[in-house]
Amino acid sequence: MVDHEWNQKYYSFWIVFLCYSVASYLNYNRYSLFLSFLSFFTAAFLIFGYSDSAILSFATGAVVFYFGFHLKIFRYFRLAIRVFLVLYVLFLPLIWSVIPEGFIENIRGLPLNNVNFRVDLYLYSSGIILDRWLWGYGLGSAEQMLASFPIPTGGHPHNIVLSIWMEMGVFGAIFLLWLFLRLASYIDRHASGEFRLSSAWAMFIAGILIFSFSFDFWDPIVSLTYGMWLSMIALVCQQSGNSTSMQSS
Repeated sequence: MVDHEWNQKYYSFWIVFLCYSVASYLNYNRYSLFLSFLSFFTAAFLIFGYSDSAILSFATGAVVFYFGFHLKIFRYFRLAIRVFLVLYVLFLPLIWSVIPEGFIENIRGLPLNNVNFRVDLYLYSSGIILDRWLWGYGLGSAEQMLASFPIPTGGHPHNIVLSIWMEMGVFGAIFLLWLFLRLASYIDRHASGEFRLSSAWAMFIAGILIFSFSFDFWDPIVSLTYGMWLSMIALVCQQSGNSTSMQSS
């Protein structure tokens, strides 16, 4: 029974990842396309109203999934995502510190829950980070550093990149970027076929979006969410490898 806000988030994230995992088992024909649409519509119905970050990640992942069938274009898309990750992970605190006020007000006007809270928190967190950007403040220090923020934050900046920067500095950010790029390369090497490659990349993008707006601290249950994300990506790639072996034999 979903009777708590955090449980709703957990379940919604599970549904998002599970949807793409199921889609990876389909084949490229009309019947499978219908089933993939059905699974996406079912997931969209289940997560509606639970979490804006889950809905945003699901919608973006669905676009990536169907866009992935155009493999020639998708190759350039995957390169663009890598470039985006470099800019996003290495420069996010600096970007927030130089965004014009008018653009920030436009962000505040977006029809999303708690958008003002997150904008203020990201600005506040970026200022803290830039004060000690080299080494950070130490692992697990985010709760203490955000204690003076006027609104309770749950002890984290609601963004995995800002969290790593705050606690580990630029060296932690470089390590996080390396992990993201390695995971992207792993998907490209091991996910074969349109459905599985599209599913794995959709899950990859959906996870980064979720962890960019929620679930960015070291609570054991949250860490299980990281593990669930990685495990489902690995499952898709492993299933891809098994299918290739069966076809070759």
